[in-house]
Amino acid sequence: MVVRDCVFCTQVGQPAPLFEGRFVYVMPDKFPLVPGHTLVISKAHLPCYGAADDEVLCELEAVAATVDAFLRDAYGGHVQVWENGVAGQTVLHAHLHLLPTRRGAVPPELLTHADVSPTVGWDAVRAHYGRHGCYRYAGFGLERYLIAGHSPVLAVLRSYWQRELGLHWGGHDWV
Repeated sequence: MVVRDCVFCTQVGQPAPLFEGRFVYVMPDKFPLVPGHTLVISKAHLPCYGAADDEVLCELEAVAATVDAFLRDAYGGHVQVWENGVAGQTVLHAHLHLLPTRRGAVPPELLTHADVSPTVGWDAVRAHYGRHGCYRYAGFGLERYLIAGHSPVLAVLRSYWQRELGLHWGGHDWV
């Protein structure tokens, strides 16, 4: 299903896809937070990847791994992964952010927060989305985490990204 007013469905005004699979496509972020900021976007209009089926998620993982390897080689560092999961998205369409960074370390405060749980695969993400309707998904190197959608731990992550990416949180968006 294509939604006419969705920029990821129509791709109007967006950068050209770098490549496409059967279920996802990859493009540079139109408003990159860092050089190399790349998106993996579902072709179907899904609210988030927590709503995706196994075929989409299998391709997502394979494509994200390829993009991750490319970004690590091209930028000489690590790659962090992020999905808002219907909690703060600016485009209400499933898309995974991959951001080259200097370090791939997990912020220590993240590991001890009650709203954060390590995850492998997407089953826990889908279950959480089904129960709560929103989540955040973060990846640091090979480690993946499920975060409650509107958790106060987001302030910890914003501080970490300000230090790590050299950005400033303007209250509603990155500057």
